[in-house]
Amino acid sequence: LDVAVDIIRRARLMSVSDLLVEMFCDETLDLSLRKSAGYALVELADKKQRSRCKKVLQGPMVNQLKGIVLRMAWPDQMSVEEFIPLLCHKSGSVTDFFFSWITHGGFVASLSRLSSGDTIKLLRWAVSEIKRRDGLLDCIADARRSIFLHCWKAGRSKKFVPLLAKGIVAYDAACQSPFGNDNDEWRDSSHIFSHQDFSNDVKRRREVAKCIVEDTTLPIDAVCGCWMQLLRAEDGDFVVMSLGATANPAIRERWANCLRYIGYMKLPERTNLWNKLHQEFPKIYSCDAATALAESEKFETEMNTMRLRNEQDSKRRKARNKSILSRNVVWAREVLRNGKAKGRFCSLMERSE
Repeated sequence: LDVAVDIIRRARLMSVSDLLVEMFCDETLDLSLRKSAGYALVELADKKQRSRCKKVLQGPMVNQLKGIVLRMAWPDQMSVEEFIPLLCHKSGSVTDFFFSWITHGGFVASLSRLSSGDTIKLLRWAVSEIKRRDGLLDCIADARRSIFLHCWKAGRSKKFVPLLAKGIVAYDAACQSPFGNDNDEWRDSSHIFSHQDFSNDVKRRREVAKCIVEDTTLPIDAVCGCWMQLLRAEDGDFVVMSLGATANPAIRERWANCLRYIGYMKLPERTNLWNKLHQEFPKIYSCDAATALAESEKFETEMNTMRLRNEQDSKRRKARNKSILSRNVVWAREVLRNGKAKGRFCSLMERSE
């Protein structure tokens, strides 16, 4: 039967695809045969047949067959509400077909066919799932990242921005948590910030950063890492403009704090701005520009002195070790030349090491 199904698939015999649907949905048949029928249906089934195949998701072999069903039915014959529970299965095994569909492009390609509303539903799910650590499959972490990056790159609605901001904060918190980079499930936490689409989209980075900075419900300590990931020193002019555009004292303070975090407030170039911020935010800019510059130069001098001292110490250690090694080599040659016992030579070499 497996061979017959393969011939049907290769010959593209559409007339017998109804029989393949019956085989795929028949719980009494061997699993390998049902898979063969499913692989053929991915290529041959029409819309009605693909919808009929969804009944498999209610059966006992859902984890083994859902990758095939998703390949057939998502997103044209399956709603987001039907799709999300399939990503949340934690029990049982899952086939390579499902894993490869999630991780090797099939799922990512399907996202471009979703409506804006359905994409937002998926993004809400992805953001809500970031903090979960209760045994989700590795490929689900890939699905979260794919959804997030797709929305980052192709978001067509302003509704995306606050959700992306929440996702950024959640990803950053996950990456800094005790479970962070030691857990394979969280490999998407570090990748999200280094992805090229994320890094190069200046407009979107600034939009999301503005949303995070101006959300005063988020403590500064919880989001300062996000500012450093979203904004660079070259975004400083944007931050200064945003600071000047608001009269809210709490938001102004957060923008002023942001300037320090992104490395924009370098002296002496920013002397005038530094002094203005010192007058308005003495807790953040605790001294005037002249004092800050003097302290910075003093700190840099101390660091250079320490670096020079460490280099000198390192050179002395290398010279001393080289001298010891030279003496031991001479001694070892003398031992061999005089025919001393092999055991004594081995002991000598151990001491030299």
